[in-house]
Amino acid sequence: DQFGQEFYLPRQEWLKSVLLPNIEKAWNDPEQLASFIINGLEDGFTSELLKAAERLSTTDPNAERGAVLHAITLLMSGRLDDSERVLQTHISRHGESGSVLTNLAKVYAERKDDHRMMSTLWHGLELDPNQENAVGSYEVIHREKNGERGGLDALTQIGALPGSWRAQLWLARSALEHRDLEKALSLYGESLARAPRP
Repeated sequence: DQFGQEFYLPRQEWLKSVLLPNIEKAWNDPEQLASFIINGLEDGFTSELLKAAERLSTTDPNAERGAVLHAITLLMSGRLDDSERVLQTHISRHGESGSVLTNLAKVYAERKDDHRMMSTLWHGLELDPNQENAVGSYEVIHREKNGERGGLDALTQIGALPGSWRAQLWLARSALEHRDLEKALSLYGESLARAPRP
């Protein structure tokens, strides 16, 4: 509250009294609108954000962000075809990007189209090998199939992509957990050498 004291609101009261009024105030400010949509999704709201996400997708100067947030909101609302349509439309207008393809892979995962999901996810990693969600998803899929070794092999595969630095960080963490300091230091050095500046 205005005195800095923590208090709790019922979920629907938060939606009605805080989130939706803030979205309304930010209707013509894509930066703020995107922030409120992201916060709302993290709080578990989906269908309540559809109008705001659609608005963002038509007004955001960052077309990729607008399309991805609209598609995620549709996906989380169970509207898979609409989510795919938004992403495919973005691709036809602006070309492929790692983030857009990673979210398209999520649509295919929901449809249980594993082959298409994996090929789309991998292509997204080829375009941007440092997306945290994509790296994590790829590692988990392989770890669930082939145990810890499968997860580490998946990270190694990502780490071989040009510009990759995130996979090396995760591999270094695993090396530390296995008390292999020399390998961990080598991987951290490789990650830092590849990381963008600053």
